[in-house]
Amino acid sequence: MINKFITITILLLLLGFVSCAQVVIDSSSPQLDYFSTIPDEIDGETCCFFLSEEDYINNRYLFVNDFALYGYIVIDGEHQIMELVKYDSELEKYYYQNKEKHIEIQIIKDKNDGQFIRARLTVSTPRGQVSTIVLGKCDC
Repeated sequence: MINKFITITILLLLLGFVSCAQVVIDSSSPQLDYFSTIPDEIDGETCCFFLSEEDYINNRYLFVNDFALYGYIVIDGEHQIMELVKYDSELEKYYYQNKEKHIEIQIIKDKNDGQFIRARLTVSTPRGQVSTIVLGKCDC
């Protein structure tokens, strides 16, 4: 019994180090996917959001916007274009939506090291909600 527990624990730890192209928070929540190129619709300056500095280095974008007017994300394997519907300057919170999907990006900490912004990205769909901390870089 103890050997089985140790084996399972080791497998789970090893799986934690495996990198994949899908962000899975909970199988019942919306799944966020990476994309590797900035959408053609964006012409000019952008703000890009990543899960980690490694994702930034490897061009694995989780969310990209054209300085806030439109946001681009992949939810449940489908590319989505989200429109900015509200900005709360006191909370530094951006609200995007399209059809039945909603995204909130709240700036947690402005560029402390001169490179990245920390923010909380929350995606809501009829299927559920997922929220994660992201790193952002504008004009990427």
